[in-house]
Amino acid sequence: MAMTTGICKLVRKVSRRRQSTGSDRSHSFNSGGGLQRQGSRSKNVDVHKKVTILTEKQQWDRLGEVLSLLTPAQQCELSKSDEYERSLLHNLCCHSAPLDLVRTFLALCPDSLRKVDYLDRTALHAAAQEGASVDVVRFLLCADPTLAEYQDVEGKTPIILACDEYGMTTMARGDPSSIDKLENLAGAIRHLATEAGPRSLVLEDVYGKVALDYAVSSRVPSHLVQVVRTVTARVRDRMDFALTLKRQNEMMFETKLARLLNEGSFDTAGLSGKNVKNRLTRGHTVVASGA
Repeated sequence: MAMTTGICKLVRKVSRRRQSTGSDRSHSFNSGGGLQRQGSRSKNVDVHKKVTILTEKQQWDRLGEVLSLLTPAQQCELSKSDEYERSLLHNLCCHSAPLDLVRTFLALCPDSLRKVDYLDRTALHAAAQEGASVDVVRFLLCADPTLAEYQDVEGKTPIILACDEYGMTTMARGDPSSIDKLENLAGAIRHLATEAGPRSLVLEDVYGKVALDYAVSSRVPSHLVQVVRTVTARVRDRMDFALTLKRQNEMMFETKLARLLNEGSFDTAGLSGKNVKNRLTRGHTVVASGA
C-alpha cells in the first residue's frame, strides 16, 4: 500500500508540473552577464535566467559578480523556480557550485533552503545525489539539520540517494569526472551517517528499504557500509529501548490504577479512560479526574 501511494503521488506531481514563472523580468543584466549599459543593443535577460545560465556553464567567477551587484528588487527574482519546481539552489548543488557561492546565494534567498521540487526533493537531496562537495553538504545540514530526514515522493532521504548514486557512478568509471564524484559521494555518505539526524538512517522508502540496504546493493566501500551498519544498529537499539521504557511505564501505571480501583481508594464516578491522569511523585501514583 505504501509503495502504491508513493507512486501515485509521483504521477500526480509530475502531471501538475507548473510552468516556469518568468513574467517579472529585470533588465539590468545583458546576455553576457554584465551590467546593461545605456544605449547598448544587447538583449536583456532576467536575473533568474542569467543565474541559471551561468550555473549550467559553471562560470563561478561571473556568477559571483552578478550576485554581488543585485539590487533588493532583483534579489526577489532569485526565489523563482523552473518548470520542474527546482530552485536556483537546487541547480547550484546539481552543478557542484563552490561553497562560497552556495553560502552567498543562501544569504540572498534563505527561503530556498527548504524548497522542494516536483519530486519533493530539497537542495540537500540534489547535493547528495549529484556529488556536491562535502563542505556544501555540511553547510546545508548546519543551516537546517532536519533536511537529512526529508523524504521525496518515493520516501528516499538524501543518504539513500547518495548510496544509490554511488552504485550508478561506479558503473560509469570510464568517465574521468566519476573519480571526483565518487569521492564526494563517499564523503557525503559518511557525513550524513555520522553527523546528520540519526533517524534518517531508519526511514524506509516506498519499497521498504533503508539507507543500509542501498549502501550494500550499490557496492559502497566496505568501510563505509560498516559505518552505516553500526550507526543504524545504534539508532535502532535506542529506539527499541525508548519503546520498551514507554511500555514499562504504561504497564506500571495500569497496574497501580487497577490496584487502587480494587481497593476502592477513591470515588470512580465521572472517571473515564481519557480523563484519568497520573503523576508519579516520590513513588506514589496520584489519580484524578480531568472533567
